[in-house]
Amino acid sequence: MMGAAHSNSQNEDGFLQSEQLFRQLWDNASDGMVLIGAQGQILAVNEAYCRLVKMERSELLQQPFTIVYDPYERPELLEQFELCLRENKTAASHESQYKMWFSETRWLEFSHSTLNLPQEERAVLSVVKDITARKRMVLDLEDSEKRFRMLFNNANDAAFVNHLSESSRFERFIEVNQSACETYLYSRDEFLRLTPLALIPQEYRSKEKAALETLLKSGYVIYELEHLRKDKRRIPVEISAHLFEYKGKPTVLSIVRNISERKRAQEALQHSKEQLRQLASRLHNVREEERSMIAREIHDELGQLLTVLKIQISLLCKNFIETEPAIRDKVQTISDLINQAVESVQQISSKLRPPVLDEVGLVAALEWQAQEFSKHSGIQCRYSLPEELSDLDKDKSTALFRIFQEALTNVARHARAERVSIFLKKKRHRVILEITDNGCGIKPQQIESSRSLGLLGMRERALMFGGQFIIRGVPGKGTYVKVEMPI
Repeated sequence: MMGAAHSNSQNEDGFLQSEQLFRQLWDNASDGMVLIGAQGQILAVNEAYCRLVKMERSELLQQPFTIVYDPYERPELLEQFELCLRENKTAASHESQYKMWFSETRWLEFSHSTLNLPQEERAVLSVVKDITARKRMVLDLEDSEKRFRMLFNNANDAAFVNHLSESSRFERFIEVNQSACETYLYSRDEFLRLTPLALIPQEYRSKEKAALETLLKSGYVIYELEHLRKDKRRIPVEISAHLFEYKGKPTVLSIVRNISERKRAQEALQHSKEQLRQLASRLHNVREEERSMIAREIHDELGQLLTVLKIQISLLCKNFIETEPAIRDKVQTISDLINQAVESVQQISSKLRPPVLDEVGLVAALEWQAQEFSKHSGIQCRYSLPEELSDLDKDKSTALFRIFQEALTNVARHARAERVSIFLKKKRHRVILEITDNGCGIKPQQIESSRSLGLLGMRERALMFGGQFIIRGVPGKGTYVKVEMPI
């Protein structure tokens, strides 16, 4: 008997210890726990559940378990509870969004277990976890992914995603958008069996390799090349590539724009520019021819007439040397005026087309023009010129001479300079003309101004023959002009 009593005491102690452990686990559980009787009444709750539903334990016990939810939600919850009792599941779980009695909406995860209690036919133990924060993060992520996929697939430009190997080589595509499939005529499944190199002609492989090196260094690169479609047709493209990490591997997102229309527009614009340049060249040539013709006509015709007139006046003057002193003086005055007219004719002819340019060449013409400029402007000219430049053709010589004239005109009008330095030299297969003054210095806005027609004309004359025109100024120190032209 004593042994049986001792055994019962041990059992009671064990039971008490188990109950205490259960109570401790129940009250300290981080998830809400509620025991619901067969009639839907709350039999027990833990502290976590009270915090979750924002009610005290005394407010919950023996109340319908639906009391913690908005009335609108209660019929559905009762139906789920009755189904759980009928099916007598040992464990069932689900998650859903519910509006609580305090007007907040929560995402809850339920784990239901059906139990048989001594005084109840059946009961349901529900473990309730608030997963609102996690669910919102997942939903936001899903929404973000949907938006990304919508933008990715509806983008006008083709988009490709592919990994890079450990040796920084392109691996197969892992994603392409609809525009890529439509542009390149491959299906998505076909693309996922290809690498970017399948789209690149052999002669562009080195350019692609250089672009990849830049991408690995800076994480971003834009470059142009040609791509091959499935039908082997080539299309010019502009590729904007970005490097990022995805699933622990370096990954490339390439946005590829078909620039066929842009290329055609650029070619058309370039063709139009070439036509305009050719037209301008023709107009310059015509104008030079007209200048030469007018200069010859003035020099030959008008000059000869003035010379004959001077001779006739001189003969007439001899008849009155002794008899009519007054008439003799007037005739001498007329003779002097004729001499001035002859000099004016010569000056006008030289300005229209210096004969030295045609007779001796560019070097002599530049030297003559520099001396004339210095004589009329008072600005000192220092020049360094080669002895000759016989391999430069007439049209280029004329262009350089006119640029030189315009540069000196700008110095006289705007520079307020005291000195001009002129250098003409031949370097390999190019001729270089440099003009430097020590004036006030041209301003950047004057260089870029559309009203600077003189500068525009100088630049166009150089470009007409495949040359370059450079002008820059330093405030208070002067202006530098450089013309470089292929011989």
